[in-house]
Amino acid sequence: MRVLYRGLSPDDRDAVLALVLEAYRRERARTAILPPIDPGCLLKPIESLIRAGNGVAAVGDRALLGFMAAVRVPGMFGAVDGAYCPLFGHGMAEGVDGRVWQELYGRTADLWTRQGMYTHAITIFAGDAGLRDRLVCNGFGMRCADAIREAGTIERPRSDGSIRILESEPCLYECAAEIHRKHNEYYRQSPMFMPNADEDPVQEQGEWNSGDSQHEWLAFRGERPIGLMRLGPQGENFVSRQPSVMNIKGAYVVEEERAGGIATRLLATVDSWAKDQGYKLLGVDYETINPLGSRYWERYFVPYTYSLVRRIDERIVVYR
Repeated sequence: MRVLYRGLSPDDRDAVLALVLEAYRRERARTAILPPIDPGCLLKPIESLIRAGNGVAAVGDRALLGFMAAVRVPGMFGAVDGAYCPLFGHGMAEGVDGRVWQELYGRTADLWTRQGMYTHAITIFAGDAGLRDRLVCNGFGMRCADAIREAGTIERPRSDGSIRILESEPCLYECAAEIHRKHNEYYRQSPMFMPNADEDPVQEQGEWNSGDSQHEWLAFRGERPIGLMRLGPQGENFVSRQPSVMNIKGAYVVEEERAGGIATRLLATVDSWAKDQGYKLLGVDYETINPLGSRYWERYFVPYTYSLVRRIDERIVVYR
């Protein structure tokens, strides 16, 4: 079959949506607890993505075989701009030869780099091992993941009574400032190397807790905060933004307390709260480049997306 490659067009919207929904159906077959979605929630994001003009379509016999598109992200993981291809930013009809995907990425990568986007990131479904392998062969490496579980199913560890779990409030912001500072600095360590900027931890706590449906819990040993965990409705993809899902948006336990089950006590607390509030699912996004965090989250949650990143040497511009 002859395949034609062209720019992605607004007329492709419905065919793009169909490919995204088909990929989601396949992932739900692997991870049955994923929620059903209203296809309408994807129409505006897809339209916006197409209008950005950074997409390529693969067409055969007048049908859309596959597509790939991205949004520009200034200063993406460094000093250069990047192209981010979200979960709804790519798709391939089932049974299409993998060489079509290779050509599709080759053409979009050319488009992106000619526009000065040298970091390429793409979020894929975790069950698509074939696509993950093709990305690795094209220079991508994994950076983060989204995972999910049924809410209200985590057993609270036994405690000797020396640990208190409290929901954060303004009177606790000052005493919790140091643990928030440590949490922010933690990601700068090897092998993560994330250059998180310094922040005012008291102000940041106030801003977080004043956000819509945003919450934080603190673990105390005596009067000292030793752990924290945050919840919020914001998601990293269209699955985690469903109304049935509440998401963990941050967690940290001081190093000397990590063997004591503090994180799981916090997790059981937020899990129970989410269930009581009517949420069916609990989600989390985490850096796979954080080995300690990855091991912990994957004990309790099922990954359903991976995000992979490629950094192109911008010096190639002199040869284009």
